[in-house]
Amino acid sequence: MALIGNPLIVFLDEPTSGVDPVARRNLWTVLTSIQKSGQSVVLTSHRYVSYKGKSKIICTFAITHL
Repeated sequence: MALIGNPLIVFLDEPTSGVDPVARRNLWTVLTSIQKSGQSVVLTSHRYVSYKGKSKIICTFAITHL
């Protein structure tokens, strides 16, 4: 839905969360193709990490073509 209007910048919050492996690969293929066409993609990814009994959340932001 976010890509229908062909926006210059696409913001996605954990776009592959809860997606099966085939759909995940298809989504990354689509995101790669729109990035190559000149659109910018901003996405977040969160990972929960436990180290020495303490949990931490690691957030990653990826920006392309701004």
